[in-house]
Amino acid sequence: MQTTTLRRAGIAAVATAALVVPLAQATGTEQPTGARAPAVGETGRSIIHGQVVDSRTARPLDGVEVTALRVTKREETVAATDLSYASPDNEIDHGYFAMHVPAGTYAVVLARAGYRPTRLEVVKGRADRAGLGAPVELVALPRPSVTLSSTAGKGGLTVRAGRRVELVAQLRGKRGSVPTGPVSIALDGPGRGVAATTVLRRRDRGRLVAQLGRVRTPGRYDVDVDYAGDDAHRATSGTFTLRVVKKKG
Repeated sequence: MQTTTLRRAGIAAVATAALVVPLAQATGTEQPTGARAPAVGETGRSIIHGQVVDSRTARPLDGVEVTALRVTKREETVAATDLSYASPDNEIDHGYFAMHVPAGTYAVVLARAGYRPTRLEVVKGRADRAGLGAPVELVALPRPSVTLSSTAGKGGLTVRAGRRVELVAQLRGKRGSVPTGPVSIALDGPGRGVAATTVLRRRDRGRLVAQLGRVRTPGRYDVDVDYAGDDAHRATSGTFTLRVVKKKG
């Protein structure tokens, strides 16, 4: 999990890029995009608010779970939660989040499927409405590759009608990482539909063998492999074609 610390002094140092209290009415100057505090739910309390984006593409991310944990010497307790969303009122099209909190020290955790969770430390004074500064970046998890073969013959994706179909799915992570978690293989074609699901463990080394029974009708069958992802890998899928040919003679 990545950890980034944002203290009040650090926020002041990036004030030109920060999300701050509205000043346009008092100064007549144009504010940077996303510079307004929340336009609804005014409570007089402090606000933790900002924008979350993909670290590689800078694309704003909606649906990120944002949790503010109030930190004391003894414990961390949930003070507020939000999901990032589009906020035209705050001049942020997407990826915006806002949480009203009392003054104090907070750990802000941002999490979304397919990304590494990120944790920020934020200190809020009384009625502190300043934003987090630059957008919070989430790093996408790597997506493993998927290959499929058959145990029949030389391991290709052609089998004879009437034979049992046994398929081998191989998932490979980058830099030798081992994908774990749920994987399903579904076969669909002329007169036949079947699926198998299992959970990959580290000892499987990303290899899944699925026994799908006998396929008696010749033709082309679609085989879908769906991987749900884990803490180190993004979800991924692959679609392959299995050819079932007539028996000899």
